[in-house]
Amino acid sequence: MKDIILTPIDKSDSDLDLIPIDDWIDYVNTGGFIDYDGHGRLATENDYSNLVVYPSYVNNNKITRVSIQFGESEKIEEEDIPQFAQFTHIIWYNR
Repeated sequence: MKDIILTPIDKSDSDLDLIPIDDWIDYVNTGGFIDYDGHGRLATENDYSNLVVYPSYVNNNKITRVSIQFGESEKIEEEDIPQFAQFTHIIWYNR
């Protein structure tokens, strides 16, 4: 996995959709978000990352793939999981 870059979230942005990961996965599982709708980025409450996710990356109630800055997607391997534990949210960008 390439380097993860974090950028502070501009909380004054009224268009910002910061969604807890579990809620986002629930929305994906119920059809609330599909790839056509947009994309998300893994985030904490204060920072967003360069790790891009699409609803199709969810499998068995887990995010199983990520893309680095819209590059090719990579499978999240077992050894990568600890570095993803910091992410608790998704910033969602509608088309």
